[in-house]
Amino acid sequence: RLFGVSGWQPKLTTTTMDLPPEIRQLLQRAVDAVECQMRPKDSNQERQNAMQFCTSLKSHDQSLLIAICLMHRTQPPPVRHFALQLMEENIKTKWTSSIPVQQRESLKKSVLSYLEGGMLDIQQETIYVKSKTVNVVVEIAKRDWPGNWPSLFDNLMQLSKKSPSHAELAVKFFGTFAAEIFEFGDEIPTARHAELRTEFEKQASGILEFYRSIFVASYAVVKGQSNSFPQKHAEMLVDSLLKGFQAFLTWTSPALLLRQQSNSAQCLFEMIASLIVDPVFRQAAIDCLMLTVLPSNAEFFELKLRKEANSQVPYLSC
Repeated sequence: RLFGVSGWQPKLTTTTMDLPPEIRQLLQRAVDAVECQMRPKDSNQERQNAMQFCTSLKSHDQSLLIAICLMHRTQPPPVRHFALQLMEENIKTKWTSSIPVQQRESLKKSVLSYLEGGMLDIQQETIYVKSKTVNVVVEIAKRDWPGNWPSLFDNLMQLSKKSPSHAELAVKFFGTFAAEIFEFGDEIPTARHAELRTEFEKQASGILEFYRSIFVASYAVVKGQSNSFPQKHAEMLVDSLLKGFQAFLTWTSPALLLRQQSNSAQCLFEMIASLIVDPVFRQAAIDCLMLTVLPSNAEFFELKLRKEANSQVPYLSC
């Protein structure tokens, strides 16, 4: 028995037709409760009852199963967002205490499958569903990467090659993960926190190269130099990339960039600086470059300026 249902396996793109009637009824009640909270015509008492029911599902013994079923792309966005909240809560509170190792491994594979085929495209998917999906991956990574999930970064980078939608999710993940382990990781035990920071820093060069490659491919489409995917998708991906790199700059140490042996960081700044003349991306590019003049980053960029003093580097002149 897995999650209390005999013979059921946790596939995040599955339907619910093979589930027992009582589980299907519970799922329908959950959908009704979420939708009730969104309907202005329902009374305050009805919405309050619906909210209390949704809250009670967090401690329900089938909460993980409910989350998995309601994450399906055919559900309305608010329902999927609620399902992702349930999934996130299960990971935070039950990952090591109540979810056996075999089921954790199955869930990690299923989460990657969900990223690959369970979501809508970059233009159709809602921002809050994207963000909550990324949060689910981040919460697992905080607990299992790299020791019990060494392939995660490579999996995401490979997945990003499938479409702008997949690339955007990977970009969002790296920015959110950096924020969690460099700034907001107070709930992470000290030793584990140090391990995550050390291992993330080891991957920094690859992450910066990943950002660079995504920028090159997407901006070529924006400028009409490639037609590998729709221009609107490319514009959204460039915007997400700029925001993701802002998060990377905000939360990681400037010394981390200084230690990189590749030219990815310099190339990124050059490319981003070139966007200042593009009215669509000008503000996001300026916001990104402004992080380079923060007092906390002064030492890094002073050293970089000194190193490149005899060369013509666009981002320095900007």
